[in-house]
Amino acid sequence: MIEQALSFAGHPTIGTASYVLGTLAPGKSRATLHCKAGPIEIEYVDRTARASIPHNFHVHTELPITRAEIEILQPKLKGKEMPDIANVSPVKGMDFFYIQLSDFNTLALVECSGLKPKPRLDVAWNVGFCGSVFYVLGSRESSPDGAVKQSLRMRMIEGPLEDPATGSAS
Repeated sequence: MIEQALSFAGHPTIGTASYVLGTLAPGKSRATLHCKAGPIEIEYVDRTARASIPHNFHVHTELPITRAEIEILQPKLKGKEMPDIANVSPVKGMDFFYIQLSDFNTLALVECSGLKPKPRLDVAWNVGFCGSVFYVLGSRESSPDGAVKQSLRMRMIEGPLEDPATGSAS
């Protein structure tokens, strides 16, 4: 369970932009929201909301989470392949363990165990929410202009809850 205000959350930001500019101030198309992560410029035109999302991306390196700690949180993953494990904050106060799994069957083993990760974040970043994101790489396509599209299947777990939208985690 979330025990304090989040520094940022994507879906509520878009919903707030739609409500503020579409209902409370219908003559305006732009405004600024102020949240813990920083100011967010919002726009609402033709029933479409847009937001300039603040970010301060940080990869934690001082005390990384171990495979053994992940297996305590998710016992059914014991012995399963985990090609990559990282602890990342898209903004200060929003922290995630990203655990790459090898296939969709392994991803299906992830459960809402009720156990919460106990992050050891880098100095000055040791605050806020922490969730676990389990993901599998899907298809990868390159376009003629060099852009790459990588498909992912993700699940974000925080203790007894699964976030079906995984907005800021993705």
